[in-house]
Amino acid sequence: MRKRRRRLLFSLGAVLVLLGAGWIAVPAVLSSDWGRARLERALAGALGRPVTLGEVDFGWSSGIRVRGFAVSGFRARNLRARPSWLSFLGRTPRLRKVIAEGVEVVVTRDAGGRWRSPALEGREAREAGGGGAR
Repeated sequence: MRKRRRRLLFSLGAVLVLLGAGWIAVPAVLSSDWGRARLERALAGALGRPVTLGEVDFGWSSGIRVRGFAVSGFRARNLRARPSWLSFLGRTPRLRKVIAEGVEVVVTRDAGGRWRSPALEGREAREAGGGGAR
């Protein structure tokens, strides 16, 4: 009986140590160049266009902070995103809140007088070669 209790306590201790190490390591890994590159690829895949990220910081309570964000026709000096942590359980991460500061959007007028911006065109419009704001 004592061996069993000792094994159980050892196992619980090991789980707590691993959770603590993950709690410390995950923000450091996501804030690294490797984490930034992974985030750039994930965003580019989701948006269907190249994404450039500057410095990335991650904190459990503050979420993701990016200093310098750019995607075709849209730039932001600072971008903050708060994930919905429960959405990670379903393997479909969602953002609860996104705040952009220092935003610049490129808008042009075509020969027909229509206003266009790559930042406002949907993925379907880009793939079909049309779209844009009117």
